[in-house]
Amino acid sequence: MIVRKNEPVQEIELTIGDVSKIVLISQSHFWDGDNTENYIVVIRDITRQKHLEDRMKRQEQLTAVGQLAAGVAHEIRNPLNSISTIVQQLKKDFKPTRDEDVYNELIDIVYTEVKRINQKINEFLRFSRPEPIRPSKFKLSDWLNSIIKQYQPTFEDRQIEFVLQLNWDGEVFWDADQMRGVMSNLIQNAIDAMTERKRLEIGVTKENDKIIIKVTDSGKGIPPEQLDKIFNLYFTTKADGTGIGLSIVQRIVFEHDGMIQVSSERDKGTTFTITLPRTIALDSSQ
Repeated sequence: MIVRKNEPVQEIELTIGDVSKIVLISQSHFWDGDNTENYIVVIRDITRQKHLEDRMKRQEQLTAVGQLAAGVAHEIRNPLNSISTIVQQLKKDFKPTRDEDVYNELIDIVYTEVKRINQKINEFLRFSRPEPIRPSKFKLSDWLNSIIKQYQPTFEDRQIEFVLQLNWDGEVFWDADQMRGVMSNLIQNAIDAMTERKRLEIGVTKENDKIIIKVTDSGKGIPPEQLDKIFNLYFTTKADGTGIGLSIVQRIVFEHDGMIQVSSERDKGTTFTITLPRTIALDSSQ
């Protein structure tokens, strides 16, 4: 046997049904003893490996940013509290000899801005010191329906067609409150993204021991150059957005030993896919 040519290894992302896969493809080309040309193609599924690599990289980034956030928040909070106290004391104990209205207006502006900065610090701390995961057993359909009921008036008011595709139901062992926050964030983002064609779908399926939840909207979509940034802390495309919601969503999913992915097409919509074990390990919640 004489090997004639080895093709370079290629990494390809493909979709099989509704499932995205990442595979390595290598090819060997040779002639055998009968002078017959032969090809050997090896395809290896590396989806889980790539997802684990991406998750570890993202977790390292989240940890680093969280530590920075905690440090910055600590350094800023003390002087802010002093400024707030002084401003309130000035307004209470001192009266200007003229332009009292202007004086009071400026004092109020300073106090309001201090409160706004303090709110940002609280967001920093919320990101850097997340609540521990407290899992419990609950039925998935009951949990989902309670979330959907919360948004039903909004769906009706904004004329949004809502579809629930519940292809699996049963008990899961997650932190119901924190995962509720995840779903609420994704649903609200979907609502905000839709202006004309308004259709929101939540789909649930099960593959082996994994529960897959998809939240799909028919909104304007996310530009390709922004897809890799949307989970970054303080990255937002909303005029009034804080840029912290999806970072917290990702952290909660990671702490449930899960993955969250996003796919989007301009003017067609966006899908967030959450993949979680049906039962998270107790040590994942520490």
